[in-house]
Amino acid sequence: MACYVILLFFGITIFDSKLALADDLTIYFTNNVSTTLWINNNEFLSTLQFSDGSIARMILVNGSGDNRSGRKLGYGCGFFCHLATSASCEFGIILLETTSPDSWRTVPQVVWSANHNNLVGENATLEFSHGSLMLRNSAGGKIWSSNNSNKNVVGMSIAGGPNLVLFNSSNGVVWQSFDHPTDTLLPGQVLRRGQSLISSLANPDMGTGFFSLSISLGFLTAFIHTDISVPYFFLPKTYMPKKLLQYVKFESGEVQLGFLFGNWTYSYTLAETQLYQPSDFLRLDPDGGLRIYSWMLQEGWRVVYDFMYNSDLCQLPLTCGRYGVCNKGQCSCPKALDGVNYFAPVDAQSPELGCHQIGSLSLQDQYQLVDFGNLSYFSFADSQAAVPDIGELHECREACSRNASCQAAFFDYDHDASVGRCYLPSEILSIRANKISEGNVVSSAYLKVRVYSGASSPISPSLSATVKNGKYHKILLFSGFCIIAIFISALIVVMFVWKIRASKHEQDHFEPGTPARFSYNEICIVTHNFSQEIGRGGFAVVFKGVLKDGTLVAVKQLKNERQGIDDFLTEVRTIGGIHHINLVRLIGFCAEKLHRILVFEYMSNGSLDGWIFDEMKQDLDCKTKLNIIADIAKGLAYLHEGCRQRIAHLDVKPHNILLDDHFNAKISDFGLAKFIDRDRCQFTNTFMRGTLGYIAPEWQHSQHITVKADVYSFGIVMLEILFGRRNLDYSQCSSDVNLLTLMRRKTEEFDLTHIIQQQGQKMNNYEEKLTLRMMKLGIWCTIVDYKKRPSMSQIVKFLEGVVKLEDDISFDLPHNEASPNRKVILAP
Repeated sequence: MACYVILLFFGITIFDSKLALADDLTIYFTNNVSTTLWINNNEFLSTLQFSDGSIARMILVNGSGDNRSGRKLGYGCGFFCHLATSASCEFGIILLETTSPDSWRTVPQVVWSANHNNLVGENATLEFSHGSLMLRNSAGGKIWSSNNSNKNVVGMSIAGGPNLVLFNSSNGVVWQSFDHPTDTLLPGQVLRRGQSLISSLANPDMGTGFFSLSISLGFLTAFIHTDISVPYFFLPKTYMPKKLLQYVKFESGEVQLGFLFGNWTYSYTLAETQLYQPSDFLRLDPDGGLRIYSWMLQEGWRVVYDFMYNSDLCQLPLTCGRYGVCNKGQCSCPKALDGVNYFAPVDAQSPELGCHQIGSLSLQDQYQLVDFGNLSYFSFADSQAAVPDIGELHECREACSRNASCQAAFFDYDHDASVGRCYLPSEILSIRANKISEGNVVSSAYLKVRVYSGASSPISPSLSATVKNGKYHKILLFSGFCIIAIFISALIVVMFVWKIRASKHEQDHFEPGTPARFSYNEICIVTHNFSQEIGRGGFAVVFKGVLKDGTLVAVKQLKNERQGIDDFLTEVRTIGGIHHINLVRLIGFCAEKLHRILVFEYMSNGSLDGWIFDEMKQDLDCKTKLNIIADIAKGLAYLHEGCRQRIAHLDVKPHNILLDDHFNAKISDFGLAKFIDRDRCQFTNTFMRGTLGYIAPEWQHSQHITVKADVYSFGIVMLEILFGRRNLDYSQCSSDVNLLTLMRRKTEEFDLTHIIQQQGQKMNNYEEKLTLRMMKLGIWCTIVDYKKRPSMSQIVKFLEGVVKLEDDISFDLPHNEASPNRKVILAP
């Protein structure tokens, strides 16, 4: 065991583990100190550098694990950073090669992570306190906890394999990482009922992915999660794959997959030794594939078994992106039988990114079903997904035509069967050009496409050929020269105007009462050189600052350095002109060279997500929750109806709701906001905006978006506040992952009161009835048909008691969650 230098101050023990990759398998905690800390930096932990630029700072390590031809494979736990700089680190367990030089180490594999969807940066800490492990970011915010306080924990070990264990004085397991799988299953590890493997995204900064694997209906089932959860792959109770692929100097082993006392287990054995191999693992990958990996001499980490590929690569729901057609792993756009080109690739150089419909939108556009021939869909794998009582092709087409949310009608049948199966998906992912299985399966696909008016219609091959011949060719050639000449002239004018205006930017000033302008040097002084980070998002980092008069501020440094200064100043003027008690106030800005910085009022209690999802913080009482909901509603009502232009926020979520000293809520972050003229009720946009789980369903099938998209997001946030859980919570059993689906199911069963009681919150009869009505309001806000949702001004009146919420509220369920035309009544 390597020696540890222990520094004692303020009751904190800091481990300096310069272990040089020796075997350090166990740490014993000292009882007379309250906290033990490990700091994520090179000073306190041994750092390993890998060939792709990633680094690992190890706390516990087994450097003498699997030995193959002199190449040792070990494992350990610590901080793994995908990049040497920036917030890209996760605390987890990694498998790594331990014999090559530090600068050439094979890239390790993370097989368990505490914070894959909430990465931290340098100087983040792992602490042991009162029996629990807790991960905090550099600002001290809680990121993750093992949540096993006061269990007489005396030590931490990884000696029993790639499994992190907290143990008590009797060497009993108090907590272990094997009980909390992420995206990977190790040999001997068990996936229990109610647990899921959740895929990560290809970019670690983006968090968890779209796929999960869990036990459902007696099968090991893989799901894709978008607006709804759809199964795409099944494994039966027992499964024995073919022998693994053989590589140089490696004897093929056997894999055993099957149920153990109702749970699913995975084991891997070598033919000779019959021992578990810690260097092999099974993973649910970012693309939804389920694969077994092993470390190969001179080849590194390789796939030795692919469950999806061995059946059909095109079965993966996003192999070719949305509307992309997969044919033996190759991607293309769907071709209609009428010869019209309705679809084109999103990126011609990357066909796997999917396809979009040709042409621009018009208010007069209508939709029709077009025959695309013998195509099938990944949901064919789930017979339960077929619409009941529809056995004929014409019935299937008619059902889709009547259903506004239906995007396609897929129909398949066996030659030997008298009736077929009808599938009506509300969103289209990758389509299959080949059959789902061997046999006499015939399938038909009718996609819902726009019927155009005007000149923006798709081009048929015959018309395209005509244009390229005779006089049309001369006309096009002359028009091309004219267009080029006009473009060059316009470019010269634009450059001239830009050069004149560029010289005036430093003298640009704002009217009194609008945001103040700061220099970059002033911002550095205000933030003490950006020393105290208090928040981070995909497009900005937020720092705490102090103005000259002592006013605390939040300084938001935008990452989008390509935004033009004119566009930025226009945005500042617009946001600076919005004044409401429930909107975070913009105090000032900086637009100097490439720096784009916004200065906002400081909200001492941080963002709402920390209060409703963080178990370590105090619970908000019923009155405070209702006040927060009312504040959010008033802020959105002002944006939608109280401004000179309607403003759709388009990213309403707990992370963007900030709380002041008295828990008054204010809406922040207008980075995705869209402005709508007062004489219009909707805007057109081809790009989806917002955060997964909060995006309104109309984004899936329409590019005409209204402020009712915010109403949907508000309804989701309201339910999250009332329940104290995320709307997509993969720690729940598979049927309860989606909070909205759970609520709708319980509403249909008239069982909302039971859900309230299950939360364990102390409520009197009045508060319970009030919470029940608030839940009904939240569900009303999330109706699929946006026209049936209330406006935010109506919601404010309901919350203030000016207008009574009707006892009976009906809403249509999407066809995936109920039979066609089914309605659910919200009764008292």
